[in-house]
Amino acid sequence: MSYQAFLTDDAAFDLGELYEYIEYHDAPDKADYVLEKLRRPF
Repeated sequence: MSYQAFLTDDAAFDLGELYEYIEYHDAPDKADYVLEKLRRPF
């Protein structure tokens, strides 16, 4: 099954905040990994 998902402005902002949190508290590579996993289709 194929589908499209759209992010609201608030959701996109939250993803940016999540990325920055992981980047600051852990490592930039891990922030990249998490963001990539969230962007992949199921």
